[in-house]
Amino acid sequence: MACARTHGPRIHTGYVIDGYEHILLENELLRVSVNVGRGSLIDELVYKPADIDLMFHHPGRLHPSRFVPSSYSTAPYMNTGSSGWMECFPSGSAEVTYAGATIGFHGEMWGLPFTWRVLSDGPDEVAVELRCEMLRTPLALTKTLRLRSDDPTLYIDEEAENLSPQALSVMWGHHPAIGPPFLAEGNIIEVPARQFLPDQAAEPPSAWPVGPDGLDYSIVRGPESRTEKMVFLRDLEEGRCRMINPELELSFDMTWDAALFKWFWICEIAGRVGAPWFGRAYFCCLEPFSSMPRALETGQDTVPIPPEGSIRTSLTAAVLDIR
Repeated sequence: MACARTHGPRIHTGYVIDGYEHILLENELLRVSVNVGRGSLIDELVYKPADIDLMFHHPGRLHPSRFVPSSYSTAPYMNTGSSGWMECFPSGSAEVTYAGATIGFHGEMWGLPFTWRVLSDGPDEVAVELRCEMLRTPLALTKTLRLRSDDPTLYIDEEAENLSPQALSVMWGHHPAIGPPFLAEGNIIEVPARQFLPDQAAEPPSAWPVGPDGLDYSIVRGPESRTEKMVFLRDLEEGRCRMINPELELSFDMTWDAALFKWFWICEIAGRVGAPWFGRAYFCCLEPFSSMPRALETGQDTVPIPPEGSIRTSLTAAVLDIR
């Protein structure tokens, strides 16, 4: 149902896009489209003054598959298509068996539907609460998305719950995929990190942002480079990231709790050939993460949730005119 107001903060419900239910939140500066039918994926983040959507869009669109994922491997995630800002919970990276439960690539939550309710719908603020219970693990995630008048910031509050009498741990991360036209060769990534691993097995770490190969990993490459990079930043001074597009004079800014999301991953696919993209994808994921890949196997930096307990956190994402 479309909001009766025609200006300021608004929330629209009942939209179906690519076969999935969506909720749209907007204000004077941002429009945010949330796929509540699949994983609470933010598949549109539009900065209205420039008419630019910062999210990456899969070249094959989002398939309206009714596959219910407790994904057992990489395949279900790749087969159903992905774009925009997804969330990895209760694990990330590769398939893992934890406490007897097999959890697939990037966790359970990315493909599950969310229930929702509108918390506020007024001229100063709109907010929606989303909730999802996992299938293979007794865990739940509740999040609130909020926009305020004349504020180019999306506010996200989250609560992860353990619904069982057994102590459990999770690997948790956010996975916003930034795409063109905002993403462009020469974009600059600013993160207050001291060290990074230019690949998962690299030791010793390098001082951010220059690797042992002399490459500055804070500079985005163009799609004609046919390259990719996956790097892991640590020793964060604070939970903050900025990507700057110098030509557009815009920035994408994120903040988060660095005590929870201790790591920051950067995954850049710049026209890489071969499966699964075959040269058709150009995106850069800016990912606050609790852990390195395979954390539920190694036990490193996992996030404990007490029996029948919960933990809370908050993030923000903003699009700023930096002229």
